[in-house]
Amino acid sequence: MFVCGIGSGGTISGIGRYIKEHAPAVSVIGVEPLYSSYRQVVTNAHTEGEFSSVIEGVGKHRPSSCFDPEVVDDVVQVADEQALAWGRRLAREEGILAGGSSGCVVAGIDKLLPQLRGARIATILPDSGAFYLSKYYF
Repeated sequence: MFVCGIGSGGTISGIGRYIKEHAPAVSVIGVEPLYSSYRQVVTNAHTEGEFSSVIEGVGKHRPSSCFDPEVVDDVVQVADEQALAWGRRLAREEGILAGGSSGCVVAGIDKLLPQLRGARIATILPDSGAFYLSKYYF
């Protein structure tokens, strides 16, 4: 399984396409903040609510033209509070100073854990918390 945050959609689409060409059975799962637009594109599930997130780099009001929904098998949405809590936890417990979008990805993986028993997971932590010290790490 490959789990990746979705911002412009370019990273998940490009890496996901490559993975599917070489290992078609691997699932590609996107992670975004609540009420972002990508889950609706992939699953046709309409969500009620206005997209507004403090997490930079993930989520969009409208999908980007870089995003290829054919590559992505599912999209998980997480609350900003969960994403920020996971970002802080990565720093505190693992020594990984990651930013909000990385926290969003790990929060998505945490949300998926009940269905991931025994699965191998690859992911990308796309940002550094060094640029968000006064914003996320107070």
